[in-house]
Amino acid sequence: MLAIMLQQDPAEEPMANRENRTDAEEGLRNEIGGKFNQIKGDVKEAWGDLTDNPAREHEGKRDQIKGRIQEEYGEVKQKESKLERDLDDIDRGAL
Repeated sequence: MLAIMLQQDPAEEPMANRENRTDAEEGLRNEIGGKFNQIKGDVKEAWGDLTDNPAREHEGKRDQIKGRIQEEYGEVKQKESKLERDLDDIDRGAL
């Protein structure tokens, strides 16, 4: 079960589903996916250390970095969405 969970990234899904998402939703999904990848990397690194498997440790560190990048991208995407909403409010005279 754990092996299956470690192989699934919640941010990965068919392109058709991605096209229907807002920037805020895309950002949140990437932020969650990034945290998932970081946890997955922590587990892989620990497992590699326990089993004396340097390749698995390296893979875990790589997943951690991938997760941090993905999480940061998600945060930027959400900020972009908020700024776009603020601009729309300004254009409508709401602010």
